[in-house]
Amino acid sequence: MQVSNVFIDSFDSEVKVAYQGTKSLRESVRVKTGVVGSTHRFPKAGSGVATQHNRGNDVVAMNASRSRVTVTLSDWDAFDYEDIMDIEKINFDDKKIIAENTAKAIGRREDQLVIDALEDTVGTATTVGDGSVTPTVAYLAQAKRILDENNVPGDDRCLVHSSYFLEDLLGITAVTSSDYNSIKALVRGELDTYLGFKFIMIGGRTEGGLPFSDGPTNAKRYNFAYHKQAIGLAIGKDMTSMVDWIAEKLAWQVGCVYSAGAIAIDTDGIVIIHTSEA
Repeated sequence: MQVSNVFIDSFDSEVKVAYQGTKSLRESVRVKTGVVGSTHRFPKAGSGVATQHNRGNDVVAMNASRSRVTVTLSDWDAFDYEDIMDIEKINFDDKKIIAENTAKAIGRREDQLVIDALEDTVGTATTVGDGSVTPTVAYLAQAKRILDENNVPGDDRCLVHSSYFLEDLLGITAVTSSDYNSIKALVRGELDTYLGFKFIMIGGRTEGGLPFSDGPTNAKRYNFAYHKQAIGLAIGKDMTSMVDWIAEKLAWQVGCVYSAGAIAIDTDGIVIIHTSEA
């Protein structure tokens, strides 16, 4: 029992640390935790117009629109087995591997929920480029201008992009030169912020990753610039680690469960950058 308690507590702490370290997109979207039920509604409020005050007359209501978007939560598992012969030897190295794999699997799935919600805006959100050329500073400036024109706040903007997107940008002097950009991108080969966007790279993933317009062989990829309030992530059950003894396997079943859903709240706060990776 003492061995079991040590294993359970240690596994849970390992998972929490790994999970916090692997999440990429949660901080870039609007998050609602503790959702009860299989769906959640994110409210969306339209803008109003002020009217000139007329003494003695009734107040004229702005009648700003009110609407809601509804997201359906989906459930996910990430489990593996730890044989009794391993745990009795306190094989913490193996436990750490399982914990990291579990946490990363859930973290990637959470990211993919957000990416899928962004992909659902193709055809409704404004698109920059047609997938025929590699990314340029002009594309980024155009995305910024569109968000500015839509009165999207200048803070909390991010750009989710592929590794090819980053490679092309690192070849542009205006991005890497300290004369133009206070972030010296060539020191670490990565971009932090540029033109007000927080850059977040998504590599190749078995969950799907960033979508192609006509399949991977077409090499035309969608990248997304958006504001934090434009995408909602509803979490019913945040990542919860579980350790159970399975007698038939003579092993501990260790892993995590997770339930969440993501949806686009306002496409005015999303710009799709369609570029070539050929």
